[in-house]
Amino acid sequence: MSIDVMKQVLEVMDTVAPSFEASAPRYYSAREALRAAIVQAEKPWVKTYSGGQPNYTEPLNRKPVAWRKNYENSGYTYFDKRWGTIPDGAEPLFSD
Repeated sequence: MSIDVMKQVLEVMDTVAPSFEASAPRYYSAREALRAAIVQAEKPWVKTYSGGQPNYTEPLNRKPVAWRKNYENSGYTYFDKRWGTIPDGAEPLFSD
């Protein structure tokens, strides 16, 4: 999920209150978890530490090593470049 999508979801959650009192704790917990995920995603990557201090860097331009697509009837199917074609909507998977 992209940061922009997370921000849009959080904006809606901030303007809409849960309709049932019983669901309120789960709603507020999910909203705070989403808020924390956005903050974490916006932090720069830490490449190395020097003298106990992080040296921040831009995210690496990583290329996917494989993809997966969830088909309703059969679950996930995994693809790599040997397939020749990667289906539309397939989720990229990265190595460390």
